[in-house]
Amino acid sequence: MSDSNLARLLEVIEALRKETVRKLGEIESRVDERAASRRKELADLMELVYTLSDAIALTYHLELLMEVKKGSLREIESGLTRVLEAWKDAVIRIQNVFGVVDWTMLQGKSKLILRIAKRSGLPFQRVAREIVEVMGSNAIKFLREETVSEIYGPVSLNLWKRLALDIKGSGELKHR
Repeated sequence: MSDSNLARLLEVIEALRKETVRKLGEIESRVDERAASRRKELADLMELVYTLSDAIALTYHLELLMEVKKGSLREIESGLTRVLEAWKDAVIRIQNVFGVVDWTMLQGKSKLILRIAKRSGLPFQRVAREIVEVMGSNAIKFLREETVSEIYGPVSLNLWKRLALDIKGSGELKHR
């Protein structure tokens, strides 16, 4: 092999080496980006689990406050607000992590919350106002009409339907 062919072969090998190093650098960069993205997703999921656990624990704490400690209406109302705020945070985190909210799961907890409120003697008007105030436009997704009717009765259901119309109406105005 002549010196010129050998020099040319060395140039080709060097070019291939540089191209390989460049491509490996790109692959490493993409792997690092994916790993960082996965770590962020895992952190978001861990926050969601914590938020859901907190919301569930606060819900059962409210039930204990009502049944065991015989808390005052003021304590029950305060607990109700904390519970609803925890569920609102859960809704936000679920939306952030999954892009969609499974309202069926949350409606099961809203049913429990409504039962606790009813057993503690809170009037539906107060409970509904608090749900709407904390949950905003998600209130009508969070609390099903059937649940209101079952726990508080038809008069409260009519109130809830009026509130739902108000919520939908204000949402439509925002979209215009």
